[in-house]
Amino acid sequence: MEDEVREKLRSGIYIIKRKKGQAAKSNVWDRFSEIVAAGDNSSIGYVKCNSCEKIYKHESHKTGTSSMSRHICGGSKKKDDSGTSQNITAFLKSKVPAHVKSEVTDACVELCCRDLRPFDIVSGDGFQTVAQCLINIGSRYGRVDASSVLPHRQTVCDRAKSTAKEKKEILSKKINQALDCGIAITTDMWTDEFNKRAYTAFTGHFINDDWKLESRVISTAEFDSTLKKTAHNIHEQIIKELHDFGIEPARISKVMFVSDQGANIKAALRSYKWMPCTAHVINIVLKHTFDVKENTPPYMRDVSDIIAKCKSLVTYLKKSGTVVQLPHTVTQECETRWNSKVAMMQSVSKQYREIQQALQEKDQLHRMDGIQLDVLNTVTEFLLPFKTASEEMEGDTYPTIQLVVLWFFKLKKHCEPQYGDPEYMVYIRAQATQLLNEKMSISVTHKLGTFLCPRFKSLKMFQAEERNAVYDQARRLVREFDSAPLTPPASVREPEPVPPGEDEFSEWEDDSEDVAERDEVQRYIEGQFFWDGEDILSFWQSQSIAFPVLAKPQAHQASAHSALLAGCWSPGEID
Repeated sequence: MEDEVREKLRSGIYIIKRKKGQAAKSNVWDRFSEIVAAGDNSSIGYVKCNSCEKIYKHESHKTGTSSMSRHICGGSKKKDDSGTSQNITAFLKSKVPAHVKSEVTDACVELCCRDLRPFDIVSGDGFQTVAQCLINIGSRYGRVDASSVLPHRQTVCDRAKSTAKEKKEILSKKINQALDCGIAITTDMWTDEFNKRAYTAFTGHFINDDWKLESRVISTAEFDSTLKKTAHNIHEQIIKELHDFGIEPARISKVMFVSDQGANIKAALRSYKWMPCTAHVINIVLKHTFDVKENTPPYMRDVSDIIAKCKSLVTYLKKSGTVVQLPHTVTQECETRWNSKVAMMQSVSKQYREIQQALQEKDQLHRMDGIQLDVLNTVTEFLLPFKTASEEMEGDTYPTIQLVVLWFFKLKKHCEPQYGDPEYMVYIRAQATQLLNEKMSISVTHKLGTFLCPRFKSLKMFQAEERNAVYDQARRLVREFDSAPLTPPASVREPEPVPPGEDEFSEWEDDSEDVAERDEVQRYIEGQFFWDGEDILSFWQSQSIAFPVLAKPQAHQASAHSALLAGCWSPGEID
């Protein structure tokens, strides 16, 4: 009966009525309210605790108030931030009954159906924020009409514009401060195939005051559909979008741009510092390795045919519902991402026998014709390191530039001929090696990034001459950094007293030890450090006292060298 009373309270059939005056002869009515019918306020024989909402049966002519007097609901009241009196139990997470969760589920179904929204809207952080806000309002002010709380669409629109403007100003200031130390901007273009509208996105990457890599979207702008995607037009859009964000054209020279290797975007950025996206380069290497051309050997055509049949098989398994009979799901490929092809092939090879059995039960075994398990396993195993490499270098919460050299040499070693390779693998390894050498260009910035990882500072992957050139470049940069003042000019500082006699014979002092002390690069090369390989920025933060120039803070930003590690700054020439 209690559940029925609660249900009618929720639906508005019953309401709460506080007893006042002569009707509230006992002090117990300070803590309890009567439940009455909404229409005529007639008693239904139940009361509810004002604090914990416990319901008791109570008929004034038949039962007394003893059960209500004995009731303990969990403690005294306290005020919340809004000044509303609440029982301490309101601050504790209570267990929601199953029937309440079911009621919320029904409401969510109605939301999705009536407003034509996707089911995963209820999983979004935004929806949950709104839901929590409404729950908090209910806990403070009781049962209120939702229409009196929810804003008009125009109010939401206006608030969104003003909030966006405020956030943009804050981020613009942050980006411009980061420019003093170094910032990278990744940019990409894509086309909405349905509406045929092209867009360009710009994302800024920089090191904050806490030595953490931040990635913030600067702009997502539609490209003028009346214009061709020439280098000139793309360049004009880049200048405009960055200018609108508060980055003046004169300061764009401080930006390191990262993009794919499209001829138009490369030409658009030719007057600025630019580096290719290594994850994209790996994608291109694999795409060209497996491309079928007129002169492609027949055995490679067979490999490409197996990949195509895997795609058709996965499509059937998903559309027919056969996938539910498998221990794991299967992954469909995305045409523009080779990693998705690898995931697709792996999902088929790992449960090859189970797929066979499921298809046999449906008399559809012919759908696996031509998919040779040994070939599928061999090719998939070869591709997995490429997948791992691109995934590691797609990270946006940690520096990745130092990984380029390491993965370049590891992938090249992985592509070396193996004894017993079948013909198609000999071809694949040779093609991948050639394309890695052609497409993955290793610049001095990549080498410096690797040098600044303590575990790889000896640069054993390079010959002595190339290694020494990197060290010399590092020393040149340290001298440039060291020439910038670490402290305010002497005119604004108190002069430091010089002990008598200490500087009298300075012209004859041996400065060899002093030079060695200043050569932080050499001390770093010869030093021994503990580094677990996880957070390179934290490592250099911990070394900022021992190596004040290599980890030199500028304008209270993170170190310039750390920005280099993040791919955010390219000192000197890009080779």
